[in-house]
Amino acid sequence: MAMASPFLFLMLLLGGGGVGMDLLDSVPTDAYLRVAGIEQNVGAISEALQSAPDGTPRRAAAHRQMLLRALGELGDKAALPTVEKFLADADPLTADYARAAAAELKGDAYVRPGVDREALRTDLASLPSKLAVLGQMGGGGGLAQGIDPKEAINEFTALMMGAVGPGFEDQPSPEEMADQMVEQIVPVLAEVGNVRVHALTLGVAENVGNDTGFVVFYLRGQYDRESMVAMVNKGGEMTEKEVGGITFFGAPFESFYFAFPSDELAIIVGGPSSEEMPLEEIAGKIRGGGGDFALSKDLAKLLGRTDMDSPAWALAKVTETFREAPFLAPFDTLALRTQRGGTDGKAKIEIEAKGSKPEEAAAAIEMIQQGLAEGKKELADAAEEFPPAAQMKALLDTITVEGDGAGNARLSGEAEPGSLLGTMPMAFFGISARSMEIPDPDLQLEAVPEDLEAVPAVPEEDPALPE
Repeated sequence: MAMASPFLFLMLLLGGGGVGMDLLDSVPTDAYLRVAGIEQNVGAISEALQSAPDGTPRRAAAHRQMLLRALGELGDKAALPTVEKFLADADPLTADYARAAAAELKGDAYVRPGVDREALRTDLASLPSKLAVLGQMGGGGGLAQGIDPKEAINEFTALMMGAVGPGFEDQPSPEEMADQMVEQIVPVLAEVGNVRVHALTLGVAENVGNDTGFVVFYLRGQYDRESMVAMVNKGGEMTEKEVGGITFFGAPFESFYFAFPSDELAIIVGGPSSEEMPLEEIAGKIRGGGGDFALSKDLAKLLGRTDMDSPAWALAKVTETFREAPFLAPFDTLALRTQRGGTDGKAKIEIEAKGSKPEEAAAAIEMIQQGLAEGKKELADAAEEFPPAAQMKALLDTITVEGDGAGNARLSGEAEPGSLLGTMPMAFFGISARSMEIPDPDLQLEAVPEDLEAVPAVPEEDPALPE
């Protein structure tokens, strides 16, 4: 299916709470070597580095990057001469993987290259007008800062294992699950190679709702534009729309559009209707290197007090649509800020809600606190059978919510750097475990009848409801 590759690609980069910002961060090293038939020793891996697998040059580059990472993880300094041959590789990601492997073999710390701050400013200025929410992740060195790739892979594998859930017959072992992940990702690597996302810029329309508004994402990083276009348009199921010199590819039903203006920027625009999506304004600002950034007075004031070089930040004006959520109704604005320096390398999270209705704010705070308490209890009960629940509970355990008696509230907590993407929204909205479909290990599912005609027909007319 043509749409499988682009959405698998996005899921791997942004799913699982954003545990890693390289596509290869979702690939367990031992499983990759096992599927490739390469023994886990310096000699075998070094020999494999001398030849490329069948497929595209992008697939060959990703293969080399995986093998370099494997050599670094082995910790055998005998691999250092092999690794050093790739330090000046023409492919920037391959050279970066070689530097990381060499640092690991020498026992040195290594931090992935960050993102250009001016590029982030340009992305922010290129957002469309009339926004209720805007934010960025990746400032202060990029999303990859503070992420250990090896830990990221382990977390992603555990998350995927937990997603399978208990109570299923023939559930694969961890090794089988990891191998299946590799087999799913390799075709994507053949099409686009490795992809790195440095930063994400987000905008949500003021009038967002079931039938109106839009959401826009700018992903800044390193990838091959031509291969991304070919992957997204594979099979010809996507519609093409030329707007302001940028080609937008529309998903079926035109609920999402993708665009790839350069090798450093990807655009995703979504909404209930293509007529609601400001493609012309986006294209004009991208081509013009930014533009007039029209914000409401509330958001402009918040932006002026925001450290845009922090790992992640977001601002929101609480519109009538957002007020439909009872715990948001008393507030006028929200400001989410993060900074490094938390416990054991975690990122500190703070959400400040401003309002002018003390009684309503106190009720909302109580509602959030109750949701957090229920969530922690339910996640604790689910953790043994559903491993991702333990990660969510660890976040909730750090969260506190308090008010000042004047209509304002403050939520604070800590999260692993690589999980900011998935955990920050949950941190404010106090999502309870009730919103998760946790499989019941004792649940017995009935088989679907082979003879569909045996299924009773739905009555043409429903019985009248009692008054």
